[in-house]
Amino acid sequence: MRRALLLLLAMAGLAQANGRPSAVSTINFKPDDPNEIAAGLTFGLVLSHDGGRTWHWMCESAVGYGGLWDPDYAYTADGALFATTFSGLKVMRDGCVFASAPPGTTFVSQVEVAPGGEVFYAASDPHDGNIYRSTDGGVTFTTSTAPGRADDWWESLKFSKANPQRGYLAGYRFQSHCL
Repeated sequence: MRRALLLLLAMAGLAQANGRPSAVSTINFKPDDPNEIAAGLTFGLVLSHDGGRTWHWMCESAVGYGGLWDPDYAYTADGALFATTFSGLKVMRDGCVFASAPPGTTFVSQVEVAPGGEVFYAASDPHDGNIYRSTDGGVTFTTSTAPGRADDWWESLKFSKANPQRGYLAGYRFQSHCL
């Protein structure tokens, strides 16, 4: 694993990423399979199916994003890989193509797979600030909770391994100031 992380850092140092320093933004492992690794970079995504010995790069547009945004990623136990984008939640189930998933084009800032396998996403859209839950691997989603209001920006969504019913959500609200 140490060699895999060093390789990622070396790869990040070789590329320019939208005029900003190239870097690793996220590292995700498929549950119960340390050989399946997805590492989000400021210039795309790299995937390894052999514990980091070899890597396959996907450019930003293949995932469905671009610019200064770095997606959040999450693996399900069956190998589906979710990515957050300004144009909706994306999912790759075939190891090749990211496709639109529910909620369509709603901006999704966070995605997380809870210890019980449910997929949650946090909408940070001007018309939607809810948290959604899927019990069928992300095929369908229902509103789980409405913790804030539309246009709240959810920065982090995590679940307790000790108590899978407990989730933690952090974010912020844009305030407009009129003179």
